[in-house]
Amino acid sequence: MSNNSGSRPGRGLAIVVLAVFFHYACAYLSRKTFLELLGYLVVRYRFRIEDDQALLKQLGEIMGVRRAEDDTVETYAHRIEEGLRLDRVRERLAKRGQPVELD
Repeated sequence: MSNNSGSRPGRGLAIVVLAVFFHYACAYLSRKTFLELLGYLVVRYRFRIEDDQALLKQLGEIMGVRRAEDDTVETYAHRIEEGLRLDRVRERLAKRGQPVELD
């Protein structure tokens, strides 16, 4: 008797590999989208991330920005802002003719 179950030996492995790929792709895209939206909101609402040190620390952890021994709040916040690419957000809004910051 032959086994006609329709399964192939590599099918299970292919499904696992595909699931792992989707997991990491979704994690990357969701993190990237989150940081882009956050940068947009920081610019539009003139939010000063250095004013909220708990948030600043969390953003640093999410973005992988390490704190140096000689860091001040301002220097660390500046590196976080560079990581959020706030200058690019401002340029993109200006090119669209949208106000860079809300009043």
